Amino acid sequence: MSSSSSSLLAPDVYLEILKHLPASRNDDSAVKTLVSCLQANSRVRSAALYGPLWKPHYLARYTHRIEENEKSRLERTRGNWRLMFFERRALDRKALLLADEIRLLAGNSELRRDKAKEFTTSLSFDVWDALRLEACLPHGWDWLEVETEDELLTGSNPPTATRGHLDSSEVLPRKFWAEAILGIIVRFNCIDIWSRLFSRSQPDMSSTLFVRGLTSLSSGYNVSEQEVQLQSRDIYHYFVPQLESYRPPGSPGFNVLRNCLTFMDSFPHIFLQPNSSSRLAPTSLIFVFIIIARFMGIEATPVIVASRYHVILWSSDTSKPSYLVDVLSPDEDPVPIAIAQEQLPRGPIVDAPAALLITTVFGNFATDERVRIENIPQHEARDAALYVMSMCSTMTVVDAQGAIDIFAAAPEFCPLDLDAVQLDGVPPVLDSPQREITGQEVAHFVGMFFRDEVASAEGCVLGWVFAGDANRELNGQGVDLLPFKPDKIVFRVLVRDNPQLRYVGEHIVPICPTPQLIRALYKEYASFGRFFTGVDLNSERKKGRLLLSKELQVHYPDDDDFGAKWVSSEE
Repeated sequence: MSSSSSSLLAPDVYLEILKHLPASRNDDSAVKTLVSCLQANSRVRSAALYGPLWKPHYLARYTHRIEENEKSRLERTRGNWRLMFFERRALDRKALLLADEIRLLAGNSELRRDKAKEFTTSLSFDVWDALRLEACLPHGWDWLEVETEDELLTGSNPPTATRGHLDSSEVLPRKFWAEAILGIIVRFNCIDIWSRLFSRSQPDMSSTLFVRGLTSLSSGYNVSEQEVQLQSRDIYHYFVPQLESYRPPGSPGFNVLRNCLTFMDSFPHIFLQPNSSSRLAPTSLIFVFIIIARFMGIEATPVIVASRYHVILWSSDTSKPSYLVDVLSPDEDPVPIAIAQEQLPRGPIVDAPAALLITTVFGNFATDERVRIENIPQHEARDAALYVMSMCSTMTVVDAQGAIDIFAAAPEFCPLDLDAVQLDGVPPVLDSPQREITGQEVAHFVGMFFRDEVASAEGCVLGWVFAGDANRELNGQGVDLLPFKPDKIVFRVLVRDNPQLRYVGEHIVPICPTPQLIRALYKEYASFGRFFTGVDLNSERKKGRLLLSKELQVHYPDDDDFGAKWVSSEE
């Protein structure tokens, strides 16, 4: 035996040493060490090839996955964590290259749109962690950290590159586009949750959907359901010392559940942040209460009693009672369900649909201008929240056959959303309206210019919907409800000099547009340029209409052709 080989340690010793490499999500030095060991002598390489050695590094880096793909990886690699790790790293590289292509395709919106769809329909959460790390890159520009004007002017803190292969000028754009792609992935995947939440035909009463629904509101800040769950787990572990002293309802110490709920506000991403000091919001309190109860193995369900939100803690033992808890009144003892139903003057116990609770969140938010998200400007935080609220509202018009205002304009910091989330994600959920609904013929078409003699108004048709759904939208907005039967078709409109007039009946008459009317609508409504792309005029017949954007064509697939035929007809 040579002296060099005799000086080598046994493979088991090397394996034991490598087991002590710390697994980290943000520091890949341990993984680089393992990769270097794969290129070393046979004994060291043998130790580094050991599959279970890679498991903690895999789990530390990859907290997100597409479950079906993960199952396939496990089967394909026979549970070899090293092979799984390298498969995921290959996906990471593919995702970052694709993100770079999207970033550089500024002049080709169609190709950029197609590449963005790959993230929502294929890569999705399998590449989430790589994009999150990319979005969290240090900006690498030291002059962004300068304290004084002199430092900026003298250049005493020159820009430096963050990574060896990146010029510092690339870092901020890469961070931005990685964040934008995270946003389309999470919001695309929230559409199913929102459609279940706001389905009028089959309201879901489950506490699971309530938790998922409130969690999904964080998608406005590009935060995934899994990330909120991890934050929730951190909260639970923070309270473990107090929860260990938990006692059954009615005994000393029970109120610890309510006393420890100090995380506030309406959106999970807000009140699950460290050092949160926002105001208390009842829905958030119920959310955290249910989360902590679940970690304790207790099934909890939100209910309404006397117009107040409560929670039922269900007993897993049929011989023991379940309890009604007034979460908002920490000094009031929980009451067994039987007593609450028969003896207390509380009123009936009514299930609280998840959609109702989420709508309460919207109401709380709409009346509070204060929105504070860590590392996000306040005005953008509010814009993001309003955008998600509008996306949720999209689902309330499923039965209305798609009112046009179901889409809100995505903020500038969500540049990929219109196509990758709204046009691709929502239409499969919403039924596009046809020219005939339940036997009714729609009298007018989207893009038609009209005059309303009753209201002395002129404008254009933006969409159409059932009157009942229009009135649900108008209710509580300080405007008169429509005097039509719920199943009557009404028209969503843009009206010159009268923004309060939002819906009209079929009594309107078509008119030939004038330049003055077109200019007025364009100047008065910022959304005009979003929904219409031009004007189709027939000067001989003195007819005209607005050309529909792709968004409108998706939602009203028959109206564009109907309008074109009307303009060219002799009617």
